[in-house]
Amino acid sequence: MIDCLMTRSSFVVSDQDELTQFMLTWFDIMDAVENQPEEVFAVVANQLVQSQEFLAQDYSGL
Repeated sequence: MIDCLMTRSSFVVSDQDELTQFMLTWFDIMDAVENQPEEVFAVVANQLVQSQEFLAQDYSGL
């Protein structure tokens, strides 16, 4: 789980659009986990070749 995001100040200046998009995507993901956890865990489980139940249990421990 990401608690903070660090980067060089030069990256913030030179790649502001990419950094903004990354942050907005992160917030979208967190919203999806809150509101559609079964769907999110199913996709992630498929990508990681793990069970959806295992991921949900792991996530609940965060």
